[in-house]
Amino acid sequence: MTEQTLKTRRADKLVQFLKDRALNMSDGERFPSVRQLMDEYMVSQLTVEKALARLSESGCIYARYRSGYFVNRHHRSGLIVSLFPQDSFNYNISFTDELVANVAEVSAKNGFKHKAVYYKDNADAFAKMKDIKANAIIFRSINSDAITAEQVSWLMSMPVPVVFMNCTIPIENCRSVDSDNTVGGMLAASNLLINGHRKIGLLQSEPNLAVVRRRVNGFVKTLQAHGAELEILDCDIKAGEPSNEKAYDAIMRYLDNGPLKISALFVISEGSMVGALKALRERKVSIPDELSLITFGRSNPPFFTDIDMTAVDGCRHKIAEATIRIIKGYFEESRDIPQYIEIDPEIYQGKTVKNLLKS
Repeated sequence: MTEQTLKTRRADKLVQFLKDRALNMSDGERFPSVRQLMDEYMVSQLTVEKALARLSESGCIYARYRSGYFVNRHHRSGLIVSLFPQDSFNYNISFTDELVANVAEVSAKNGFKHKAVYYKDNADAFAKMKDIKANAIIFRSINSDAITAEQVSWLMSMPVPVVFMNCTIPIENCRSVDSDNTVGGMLAASNLLINGHRKIGLLQSEPNLAVVRRRVNGFVKTLQAHGAELEILDCDIKAGEPSNEKAYDAIMRYLDNGPLKISALFVISEGSMVGALKALRERKVSIPDELSLITFGRSNPPFFTDIDMTAVDGCRHKIAEATIRIIKGYFEESRDIPQYIEIDPEIYQGKTVKNLLKS
């Protein structure tokens, strides 16, 4: 570990200590001086001054000319900056546009201004985050599995609240909001089972990330509990590859091997359903008469304008509401708001799942 890394960690820890200290002081109370903090925490003047500057930028404290720093307990409104990945899909509908609109709407209702910042990958996101000046940060990660413990620690040490949106970070006191993907998989399986399907396919059309594994496990275990037959169509997809194209190729390969052996197919993401549906239509497979379809995700407006797709709705607007609720709870010092919130998904009953029990 380099000396520079050690200095950065000390500075991050000092910011966290001082932020907690400010939260336990009264509004307008004088904050300890630079000299006092140097002696108490045994750090350099430069480290203290940088920490105080970060706290001041966040609104936790404010400076008075020649008087020092004072605690600000009324910085509940302000600017929320959200970091969103740039869309890598060639669709007419944008995942990110919907997410930005949801967060902006809920922020405004709760008295916050909102600004969206776009990034290419996680490394770019962390680079941009260092220059952000805001009262709170929302981070929609491309791949939460790739975030290191050191990076999470750095985010948690920031003087403003940081909330991970649409992902789960299994670290104590890490703020995050996500749809319950295990329940989502269970709902998809249950919907097919109650409609009489017993030979069911699963299109593994997203990279093997934790969020995907939970969705798949919920689906598979529900089918197993009811004795249904499962066939997995593996797209062999890696992070960064286009899921719609991989889904299209996988369906084409499956249909090349002979007639359908399944009556229903769960495609684990809305984006990859675009490619799967394209392949099925090119091969003249009738939906839902020959094959029932269900997916996870329901954008607003919908991806599919010419077919009423049955889907597990991850309730993105509710995720945005819960994210802002965590931020608001932080400023109001509420002990009733959990650090991690899971949103229960819901089934949208479209017209792509055939009821075999009525046939």
